[in-house]
Amino acid sequence: MASSPRGFTLPRLPKRESGADGARAAKSKPNGARAQRTPARLPSIGSMMVVLALVLGIVMLSPTLQQFIQQRQRIAQLGEEVQATEQHIEQLKLEQARWSDPAYIEAQARGRLLFIRPGDTLYRFENSGSATTPETNKVATIEQRQTEQDWLGITIGSFMVAGTSTDPAAGGAQ
Repeated sequence: MASSPRGFTLPRLPKRESGADGARAAKSKPNGARAQRTPARLPSIGSMMVVLALVLGIVMLSPTLQQFIQQRQRIAQLGEEVQATEQHIEQLKLEQARWSDPAYIEAQARGRLLFIRPGDTLYRFENSGSATTPETNKVATIEQRQTEQDWLGITIGSFMVAGTSTDPAAGGAQ
């Protein structure tokens, strides 16, 4: 036994032999002495606290993580909507540029509203399904007449029909 400076004696522990050397030493011991088994170590309180802190951290962060994922999905969806809106804006800018061209405006007025210039002949074709004889074509003339109808109501009705018609010949929306 070894003595310490204060007079206490400490017992000496036998050396542990590890791995294959320990197995050879156990086989070479006389009188069938068995090698001592070391008891299984239980997890320490510190390691259990670390595991508990990790589990609590995961439980506390999971709703935040779910919210983060949902927000990222919403951001991606809004990005797609922004792209679609930008494409629509580009189409509207092209259409606006077309409407600034007087030739385009004239073509639209002739096609949609059936406007004609003095001296032009207007032909209208209707899809009635049966062959009919064409009516006599008259040359358009400029005349002023006084009507007894409500011109504002007729104009608004004309715009409503032209805007909601599905007939391409009438120039309606499709």
